[in-house]
Amino acid sequence: MTKERHFPISERGFSLIELLVVIAIIATLAVLAVSGGGVVTAHRLTTGATEVKATMESARQRAMASGLPAAVLFYQSDPGETDFDCYRVIALVGLQSQEGKLQRLPDGLVIRRSTTASSLLEAVPSVTDSRGQTAKMVRFLGDGSLEGLRTGPPLALSIVEKSAPVAANDLPANFAVLGLDPLLGTVVLYRP
Repeated sequence: MTKERHFPISERGFSLIELLVVIAIIATLAVLAVSGGGVVTAHRLTTGATEVKATMESARQRAMASGLPAAVLFYQSDPGETDFDCYRVIALVGLQSQEGKLQRLPDGLVIRRSTTASSLLEAVPSVTDSRGQTAKMVRFLGDGSLEGLRTGPPLALSIVEKSAPVAANDLPANFAVLGLDPLLGTVVLYRP
């Protein structure tokens, strides 16, 4: 006759299933930690592009509501850089202009300046604002169209990571593009 040994709960080991569950959880967390940077970057790109899109749509709506031009100015925080990372709305009220607050893209993001990636910045004039800073001006007229750009293909504004490699007229794998129709002034966000 064999006698079964009963171990107190404190002396029992882990079952194979419990060990496999713990290993699976650790493996899942490791994968998320390694690939998490891409998810965070994608979210920042979408957020930054959505904010710029909302600003441009706001300027367009202001121009259409008042019948007076409204503009979005794009700035380089470092004059030595070729990319842009700041913007503000300028609206005309009567004979005076109202300047909106300077906004920055989320950390590490820029609007890439190139003839194909951001054709909008190449098509609009450079201006000097009331503070003496040079900026690129996208100006919406009272009918919602873009000043000086009533014909031609849609224009692009590309937002990328600042650390992304700069290849001539090429975009990195992760980017966001705002497309603008010059005649209608509508803004569309594209994400790959």
